[in-house]
Amino acid sequence: EQPGAAAPAAAPAQAGGGVSAGELLELRAISRAEVRRHGTRESCWISLRDLVYDFTDFAERHPGGSEGLLRYAGGDATEIFESIHSQFMLDDFRPIGRLSDSDSDPGPGPASAGGSA
Repeated sequence: EQPGAAAPAAAPAQAGGGVSAGELLELRAISRAEVRRHGTRESCWISLRDLVYDFTDFAERHPGGSEGLLRYAGGDATEIFESIHSQFMLDDFRPIGRLSDSDSDPGPGPASAGGSA
């Protein structure tokens, strides 16, 4: 340890899906309206515990069949997920964002500035 160096920070608590509290803050905010637009086999976004996951590529490999995931595509599946799966199942997946407090689409932010949907 070098003199004058700051003490290492304690490991952050996991927010879910293997995401640390610090990483959670860096995720882009996604409105529920935007999640709803991804409710198809071609674009399957699902929110779990206020985090948004893109399960499009995983749907066909889902052990319970793709229909189990597609039933909740574009919406929240926290209740059914928690009744079937352990929290550790999400460790294999990275969220693409976190649900925003608003139901409307946020304006361009740091993560989406200059891009198009």
